[in-house]
Amino acid sequence: MIFNQLRSILSGTLRRQLIWGVVGVHALMMSLFVWDLTMRQQEMLQDQQASLATGLAESMATSTALSVVSRDLAGLQEVVEAQQRLDELSYAMILNQQGQVLAHTDRQYLGKYVLDLPVQAALQVHRYSPTQVDVVNPVMVAGRHAGWVRVGFGKSATHVQLERIVRDGVLYALVAIVIGGMLAALMAARLTRRLNRIQSVANAVQSGQSDKRVQMEGGDEAAQLGKQFDAMLEVLAEREHEIFASREKLELTQYAIDHIQEGVFWIDKTGILVNVNEHACTSLGYTGDELVGMHIGDIDSEFDSASWMQSFARKKTESHHVMETRHRHKNGTIFPVEIFSSYVCYGNQEYTFAISRDITARKQEEEILLKSYREIEDLYHNAPCGYHSLDNAGVFLKINDTELSWLGYTREEIVGRKRFADLLTPSSIKFFNQKFPAFMQRGWVNDLEFELVRKDGTVMPVLLSATAVRDDAGNYLMSRTTIFDIAERKQAEFALENLNRFYSLLTHVNEAIVRATNQNQLFKDICRIAVEDGRFVMAWVGMMDNDLHEINPLSYWGHEAGYLEYLRKVGILSYSGPTAQTLQTGVCRLSQDIAGDAAMSPWRQEALKRGYRSSAAFPLYLGSKVVGAINLYAADAHYFDDAIVCLLDDLARDISFALGALDQQGRRAHAEAQLQQLNRELEQRVADRTRELENTNKELESFSYSVSHDLRAPLRSIDGFSQLLLKRYSEHLDATGKDYLERVRRASQHMGQLIDDLLQLSKVTRGSLKREQIDLGKIAEKVADDLKNTNPGRVVRFVLQQNLSIFADGGLMHIVMENLLGNAYKYTAKKPAAEIEFGMHNTNGENVFFVRDNGDGFNMEYAHKLFGAFQRLHGASEFEGTGIGLATVQRIIHRHHGNVWAEAKEGKGATFYFTAPQRKREN
Repeated sequence: MIFNQLRSILSGTLRRQLIWGVVGVHALMMSLFVWDLTMRQQEMLQDQQASLATGLAESMATSTALSVVSRDLAGLQEVVEAQQRLDELSYAMILNQQGQVLAHTDRQYLGKYVLDLPVQAALQVHRYSPTQVDVVNPVMVAGRHAGWVRVGFGKSATHVQLERIVRDGVLYALVAIVIGGMLAALMAARLTRRLNRIQSVANAVQSGQSDKRVQMEGGDEAAQLGKQFDAMLEVLAEREHEIFASREKLELTQYAIDHIQEGVFWIDKTGILVNVNEHACTSLGYTGDELVGMHIGDIDSEFDSASWMQSFARKKTESHHVMETRHRHKNGTIFPVEIFSSYVCYGNQEYTFAISRDITARKQEEEILLKSYREIEDLYHNAPCGYHSLDNAGVFLKINDTELSWLGYTREEIVGRKRFADLLTPSSIKFFNQKFPAFMQRGWVNDLEFELVRKDGTVMPVLLSATAVRDDAGNYLMSRTTIFDIAERKQAEFALENLNRFYSLLTHVNEAIVRATNQNQLFKDICRIAVEDGRFVMAWVGMMDNDLHEINPLSYWGHEAGYLEYLRKVGILSYSGPTAQTLQTGVCRLSQDIAGDAAMSPWRQEALKRGYRSSAAFPLYLGSKVVGAINLYAADAHYFDDAIVCLLDDLARDISFALGALDQQGRRAHAEAQLQQLNRELEQRVADRTRELENTNKELESFSYSVSHDLRAPLRSIDGFSQLLLKRYSEHLDATGKDYLERVRRASQHMGQLIDDLLQLSKVTRGSLKREQIDLGKIAEKVADDLKNTNPGRVVRFVLQQNLSIFADGGLMHIVMENLLGNAYKYTAKKPAAEIEFGMHNTNGENVFFVRDNGDGFNMEYAHKLFGAFQRLHGASEFEGTGIGLATVQRIIHRHHGNVWAEAKEGKGATFYFTAPQRKREN
């Protein structure tokens, strides 16, 4: 029944049917129209936001590429914050390749990580909704993915706008439906005329007259329909206005491109410029109209039509391309540019989108840097010292030309092929294997001496210092090593040592001659002194046996090992060796290299097996007749230089003189008178030799003072100018430069200390002893007080025996106590409860003094090195010092005719003993 009533209402009359029909159709059409309009508005806003977000992301990715690579965080943050002027921007961020936020419109996200990034380095729209558009674009530099730009559009204003459009559309549809129903009644009467009017307006609008309106008066259906139609046209006009606003925003984007400070080019696939920005025109000197239509080859000579087509084809397979080229200005000048380009397909047309940057200033800076690099490289390779770097296996990574010239190798033969140990002598290899692991852990070494073997087999002594280069995690990467050739210094030291040793040898031989009572004892003493003082491997004296026409070895000393028996068996005078030639000619004969001397062929193998590398034979005379020879063997080839030969000639003459004296003693009845005369003559020779030795020592003293003065002057200059550099130019030096200057100062000061210690060492061997009765206990107490004052905060227990009277030179004994107690004080520095004891005990009727400590001690295997100059059993980094102190102690004790020795255990302390025999006091 209700259905029939409703059907009656809807279809009772034609007017009613028309009214309801018009209302129904109008409601349906307006609803669909409003829904379509709303959807199109929503889609337009979303497209607009997506276009703006994509354009902004691509623009930011291009403009921030170099800043991302250089990690210019401040510059990146400025770029991001500059985008906040965009009303629809929700956020903008720049990330590195791993997703770490480098810059963000909200600074609280700086340093955090974004995890939902694309797998491939390509533009991607993450979200596309009415409320949010999220775009991610990769940052590419030289075709390499360097980071990301992420932009979000869709703040609340857009959401509100969409809600307003929907709400207004719904409201408008409802109003339109109500009004349509009201007009439907009027349309029934005026349907034909008013519909025609509406039709004419619709036709006019369709033909492009968008300002036409029905403007129909009345309230019937036709009038209402006309008004609704006018309202629809107004809505369409508003939509067109919004589209115009979107176009205006796109024009603003083009304006931004025109005003960026880099040239922008759109180039078609044939190489024709189709669009450029203002900066491109300014940089090339053309107007936009002049540039558009030009071929790329007109501004870049590298691209003719063929090469451009090849380049364009490659760009299709590359997402981005970076290259350096040169552009030609309108006035003909050429300038370098860097091009960032990519392939673009738009509207079924293919283009290259390129951004050019003038890199003239950068090229100039690169040229300056290259010049500086070349200067540094030249300084590295032509420095007066060797430079090299070793990896953790000791293999050469780098080496300068100076060191290569010293070694005689090429760089290809060394770098990556040889280890430093491959160039060392066996003893230096052992030392290197001990020091290199400690160096990699500690990070530095100073003044280590090694023996390098050149390519030609010769040995080169060097002084080495190095520092370690580490990575950020502290892992060893390589060394920075300097080496200095110290061959001349070694030769000078060796020559000076040899002269002193041979003067001592001559003195001791003369003393033996004075004491000699028979020939055999004399020969034995002379051979012993030659080996012990002259450090020869072996010495022997032989006399002629006229009956056998052979020389008979009478005495020898040293490493003989059956060699003389072999000589007797082979026959010495049967061959023309050095001894035979000496006996024949009456002058000395040398074999400087036994391994290569043809005259030594009968005895070469036996001599080399015993370590003989060079030899010398000196004639012994009785009157004017050669009666024998003294033969000396050295462990080094070419050992006998002119100075040594001259001194050994004197030695042979002294022995000959003694032979004559002994012969006269046996043949003359008044032997005692003759012996006294001989003793006087020998004493005179000893006095002469002593005066000669004193003169030599004075000359050496003068030489030492001269050398020390000449050395101190440049050392003061080095130290002074280094200090001035640190003081006046400190701000121009980095930490490494300052460290190098500090090392130079420390090295010059250390060398000054070495000179002072050498002078003190030379002084203690000169001058007469001023013996007097002194109390060593008081001297020790004074030295202990001085040591305590040097470091008041350190606790050391001294146990000093008192009333130790001794008849000796007080000044020299004070030096002895300073060195022995000072060493004990130094080597107990690491002990929390340090103890140092000085005292005396009597052994076999002799007073033995001792200094005992509980410090680091040393390995007794190296005890023989203790009293040598510059010999150290501990590294300079562990305990400071020059290695002169114990050598000074030994010389002072020897001058008092005493002995000095030491006993120790590693980590358990050391004890140094010395004696000073008490001789009769002289008035």
